[in-house]
Amino acid sequence: MCAVGVGIIAVALAAGRLGLAGSPGLRIGQILLVLIGISCTVSAAITASAAARERALRLLRSQAVLIIGSTFLGLLLCEIASLAVEAIEQRGKLAQGEQTRNEVKHLLQPVADAKLELRLPAYAGGHDAKGFRNDRVPEKVSIVAIGDSQTWGVNASRSEAWPQVLSKLAGQTVYNMGLGSYGPVHYWVLTDEALELSPRTIVVGLFLGNDLWDAYRMVYSLGIYPQFRKPRVSPDLLIDNVAPRYHETVKQSENFKKDFQGKKEISTRWYDFLRSHSAFARVFYQRGIWPASGRHDYEDYELNRAWAMAYPDKGAVYEGGSVRTVFMTGQHLLGLDLDDPRIQEGLRLTKEMLLRIQKKTTGANAKLLVLFIPTKEVVYADLLQQRNVSMNATFGKVVAMESRARDEIILLCRGNGIQYVDPLPALRDAIQRDEQVYPWTGDSHFIPRGYAILAAEVNKSLLRPE
Repeated sequence: MCAVGVGIIAVALAAGRLGLAGSPGLRIGQILLVLIGISCTVSAAITASAAARERALRLLRSQAVLIIGSTFLGLLLCEIASLAVEAIEQRGKLAQGEQTRNEVKHLLQPVADAKLELRLPAYAGGHDAKGFRNDRVPEKVSIVAIGDSQTWGVNASRSEAWPQVLSKLAGQTVYNMGLGSYGPVHYWVLTDEALELSPRTIVVGLFLGNDLWDAYRMVYSLGIYPQFRKPRVSPDLLIDNVAPRYHETVKQSENFKKDFQGKKEISTRWYDFLRSHSAFARVFYQRGIWPASGRHDYEDYELNRAWAMAYPDKGAVYEGGSVRTVFMTGQHLLGLDLDDPRIQEGLRLTKEMLLRIQKKTTGANAKLLVLFIPTKEVVYADLLQQRNVSMNATFGKVVAMESRARDEIILLCRGNGIQYVDPLPALRDAIQRDEQVYPWTGDSHFIPRGYAILAAEVNKSLLRPE
């Protein structure tokens, strides 16, 4: 018995070297094994004589020891079962994670394109023959989704991007034609390519956070489609002063975070520790039951939060229980400020492009559906007011400008028979339930839960009778 106990302790302590523990340090399962090993060793030592064995048997039969022993044994069995579940799930996730990392790597390496400014080469990082985020290019599809990085699916694996989730919900083939930096003029260009797949519906994901600026950029500063410029153009309108201000804000944020990271030590919370050391906790975390931070997430959040607090005119913070996020309000205002003639012109171009897309889709007997993808600020605005969280002037202006642009485009859609999807109420309901739909950081892209809501709202629209 003593030898068995020592053997159990030795195996538990050497689990890392034997490849039985995923990372350095004692895991919860190892600790439980050590306790069992110690119990076996001590039991063997104290039962050397008949009298000692009698006392040990009485002790083992006591209610307290039975409760403690069964608790430890139950925890150990849970940990072993969780390790098995984790090992099975990990096989698929490793392959999926590697695919996503490869996709993101090539996403940052586009090539020049005469019509689209930039696009990905064929098969780049696992993208399809057209350079889009699909397994393949089919001959025919039911739905084509056109959009920017919100449609491509930043922060999500391919299967978690909203077009792919929509495919599962609708039971129809959906082709994803989203790519970062694209905007309304790109969507107009891509419509011809989309119609080659003979879709019944084309969904345009309109992200108001930067699409107005992107429309202006393609026509004016890049000059790829000068035919869409106003007849009389002010010389100032040809100079894009939004881009340098945007890049300055990004650089300022990056420099601040580097300095802050070198000065402050980030503490680890108890549930972070358990998630790092217990398979049981990790399995619960993957199912959304365990608190959703994690040391790496928390470090990123602290960096982003510190920046927002240091520059309240350019950032803001929301903290509500285990849900939290940072807002890059300064960056979004640059792309939404309708007081700037460039953004105002971008709004005009956006409306014109939607009408031109509708003309193409109608001519091909397809339906156009516009999906309004809101900024994080607009999604959280009502909740911040309800919980008396102060919004700075920049935050308030982002909400006001986006609401104004959104209302104008909705009015255009209603006046021209263009069907649209507004997921804002569903997103607001989700955050009212304290669901995390965005990252903890200042990243304005959704996480999988947010993309799932977009897909569900588009699917509801498709199911409605025309």
